[in-house]
Amino acid sequence: MKAETGVPAHRIDALTDGIFAFALTLLVLGIAVPAVPAGQQAEDALPGLLLELWPAVFAFAVAFMVLASTWQDHVRIFGRVVRLDRWLVRLLLIKLFGIVFVPFSTAFVAEYGWTRIAA
Repeated sequence: MKAETGVPAHRIDALTDGIFAFALTLLVLGIAVPAVPAGQQAEDALPGLLLELWPAVFAFAVAFMVLASTWQDHVRIFGRVVRLDRWLVRLLLIKLFGIVFVPFSTAFVAEYGWTRIAA
C-alpha cells in the first residue's frame, strides 16, 4: 500500500491494531468484581453475586464478538487498499473514534439495558 499522507502505512496499521486491542481489553473492565456484603461469608454470597453479573458478561461477550468481527473486516478490506490518502485516513480515524467508544456504550447497556435511552 502506498501512503500519500506523510505517515507510513505500517504506522496507521499499528495505530488501528492498537486501538482495537485497547478497546477489546477495556471491555472486561465493565465487569466489576462483586463485593461480599459485610457479615456474609464469601462462599455463601459469591454464587449469587456472580449470577447477578450476567448482564455485564453477556454485554461483554456480544461487544467482544462485534469488535473482533469489525477488526477482521478492517484487516480484510485494508488488505485491498492500494493507495492511502488523507481522506481515507480521516475516515479511518472517524471509525476508530467509534471503536474506542464501544467499551463505554457496552457498560452503559449492561447497567441500564432495560431503559429506552440505553436501547
